[in-house]
Amino acid sequence: MKKLALRIITIAFTLLTALSFCGCNKGEVMTLSHYDYSDGDGSHYNTELFYANTFDVPLGDPAIRYNEADGYFYLTGTTNSLTGFNMWRTKNFAEYEDLGEAYTRSIDHFGVKDFWAPNFTYDPTAKWSDYLGETAGDGQGLWVLLFSARDADGHCKLSAAFSKEVDGPYHEFVGENLDGKYLDATKTIFDNEELKKHDFSAWEKENAKYGSIYKERRTFIDAFPFIDDDGTKYMYFCRSRGNDLSNDIWGVKMKDWVTPDYATTRPLTMFGYTTTKREQAYDYTSMQKIDEGPVMIKHNGKYYLTFSIGPTDDKYYPVAQAISDSPLGSYEKVLEADGGLINKVNFEWDIHCAGHHDFFTVGDEMWIASHSYPINSDGSLGGRCFVTEKVEWTTNGKGQEIMQVNGPTRTMQPLPEKVSGYTNLALFATVTATGTSSKSLATLLNDGLRASNADDGIKDFTAKDGKTVITLKWKDFVTARAIMVYQSYDWGNAFDGVEKIELSYRRTVDGKTKKGVATIKDLGYNVEAGRVNLSYFGFSYEEIVAGEYEEEYNILRPSTASVAEFNEIEINKVKITVKKGAGKSGLMISDVVVLGKTA
Repeated sequence: MKKLALRIITIAFTLLTALSFCGCNKGEVMTLSHYDYSDGDGSHYNTELFYANTFDVPLGDPAIRYNEADGYFYLTGTTNSLTGFNMWRTKNFAEYEDLGEAYTRSIDHFGVKDFWAPNFTYDPTAKWSDYLGETAGDGQGLWVLLFSARDADGHCKLSAAFSKEVDGPYHEFVGENLDGKYLDATKTIFDNEELKKHDFSAWEKENAKYGSIYKERRTFIDAFPFIDDDGTKYMYFCRSRGNDLSNDIWGVKMKDWVTPDYATTRPLTMFGYTTTKREQAYDYTSMQKIDEGPVMIKHNGKYYLTFSIGPTDDKYYPVAQAISDSPLGSYEKVLEADGGLINKVNFEWDIHCAGHHDFFTVGDEMWIASHSYPINSDGSLGGRCFVTEKVEWTTNGKGQEIMQVNGPTRTMQPLPEKVSGYTNLALFATVTATGTSSKSLATLLNDGLRASNADDGIKDFTAKDGKTVITLKWKDFVTARAIMVYQSYDWGNAFDGVEKIELSYRRTVDGKTKKGVATIKDLGYNVEAGRVNLSYFGFSYEEIVAGEYEEEYNILRPSTASVAEFNEIEINKVKITVKKGAGKSGLMISDVVVLGKTA
């Protein structure tokens, strides 16, 4: 097992003996013992509360599922592209265990190389004997693994394998599918030639600018399994550029996991356009014509098709979203101007791409996994690595519910509540703030969203006079464990730290309830952890130390914060005083997080 982060010693929270009583109306006044993370390089943190993307898991095209039975996250992806796929597991995104190959290609598999982009799901209705043979037993409930591989003629095709256990081993289906066609490892589960047998003229007429659904020698990659609420199975995949000008996302209903209902095959996206009708240009494109890596999410009755745009080694390589009322469309991409890009990077960040992805749920939270590239000290790229972020649902200016991600990040962030036992209590608080400008609302401080770019549609709180007092109140007492005050994306409006945090608390002494105010003063901010390393812009160590660079080269990484961690304390109000940093033009704050428990 490889450790990726060290756990700090649990901070002792002590009510100091020097308590000052200010009368029955005000109660106790004390200084709160805490840890502020302002020293060091940000690589050491409490892994029971936080995680950080450390770019240490060598995984491209990640797929991930949370297994409730044992509390592990299981990860796979493009790893051993000549032989199969490895599986990792982790409980905290800090320590990972490489479980070895979960799937190893059969010696007679049609694929000879490029085993790519596995994705897996659990089908509780899948019978063992139907997919693993009569000797497998009479039970049901299987893990389904879909992926693509390249055959000896250079064509990418789709394949499937099955396992009783999440970590494998996964085995190919051998036998007749529901159409009576014999399948084994030598054959694909989606035969392009079968499309010739079906009439797609109605769809092709309605989408005349797209072209035909059947074309000889078409190739396919990036298969994704989806089970709808009624149990209907679907497979989403990418029509590859092997014999076409662009990569586009397609979908098909499945009779079972090895039998496509070919008549339902539909193209769902067209590169460079909002729909397959090609009536409106899409406002984000790339040098290479690629929509790839499909994932399907159902939310509040809508179907969300997400995908990556451009080549995998593109600096930006974002995750986008399209929405439909039915599983096979038609889909319309959400414009970038309307918050359509879920996960993307800025040119100035020392983070390279946030692309080919997967979503997973843990408890009531939804998270995204994607791959990124570490940037080496000489400016070159390392190999693809796993990163993860929490997903937030919000409503854009057109009234569409859309997904947004606060990142990708490289700094410490809260773990899922299911892992740490703590949630963001600020989401349930009433918030007010002084110094509010006419264009800024206090509710931006506890909406769970943090602007990463000036144009990503997310707004940050702006303090008109460069100083604000933020107040969070709860109807009942809650149990707090940590407070995070997030910087804006804008260096020119950053703070140097938090001037003061005041927590209105209660405690029980000898069976009696005492109330008071616990104070944290001068909470620091780790500038070096939050700022993009100046060496990324070509400055030498000597130039950086001497300060021989322009102020404009100070760029903040997304979602960096002043952090105070302390032992549990019951509170019903928090006041946070922040002022603009030295030499800054103003003050902007992205978000406030209060980690704790409601019960």
